[in-house]
Amino acid sequence: MTKLLEINNVSIRRGVLEVVQDVSLQLEKGEVVSVVGTNGAGKSSLMLATAGLLPISSGSIIFEGTDISTLSPHKRSHMGMALVPEGRALFPEMSVYENLKVGAYHRPLRKNLAQRMDYVFDLFPKLLERSPQIVSSLSGGEQQMVSIGRALMSSPRLLMLDEPSIGLAPVVMDQIYDVLGRVAADGQTILLVEQKVEESLRFSDRGYVLQNGSIALEGKAEDLLSNTDIATLYLGMERAAEA
Repeated sequence: MTKLLEINNVSIRRGVLEVVQDVSLQLEKGEVVSVVGTNGAGKSSLMLATAGLLPISSGSIIFEGTDISTLSPHKRSHMGMALVPEGRALFPEMSVYENLKVGAYHRPLRKNLAQRMDYVFDLFPKLLERSPQIVSSLSGGEQQMVSIGRALMSSPRLLMLDEPSIGLAPVVMDQIYDVLGRVAADGQTILLVEQKVEESLRFSDRGYVLQNGSIALEGKAEDLLSNTDIATLYLGMERAAEA
């Protein structure tokens, strides 16, 4: 397999605090990799820095062999990186269709607009029904579908998702993960940040566990799921609650 993303000894500061410390991870083409951890572990900061929305204070970020550490989010997007941000960041007074269309704003993508739209509507049939509807009138789950759909409109080489299940009812979260499973089966490379440890690892090939801004554990997802240290690190996990 070929390395798509390499994060090498990256540290990130937010104000006076160093929220990520000397973190390294890599992602192969076609892999699904999770970065899991409790709230405040540094997961979202790492994701924002990878997308170019936060500067790194040291280390490097390599995408398809190119050092992108200082590139703008716009240039990273052009290279094939798409972020589904925590909080969705949609245009609330625009329609579902208009929000999805924003994902294909790069000129080379416009010629395949209809094809990409059909792909998203096949994944999320509800969005086809809601296509002319204003996004602010949608449920939280439907808005998350729009956010994921918008990212997929760009035909990304790397799809990054920051807490995609946050605030969603369990049944909606299952629907989201079912769709992401279909996307992964199509060969999409996915980097996923989640607090939902078991759900995200069951969906992934490999995982990294962040604790206080540093990598505490890493390995194959199935090995991490069977690691009893996970329950110690994550008091909210079902296994820890049942112990």
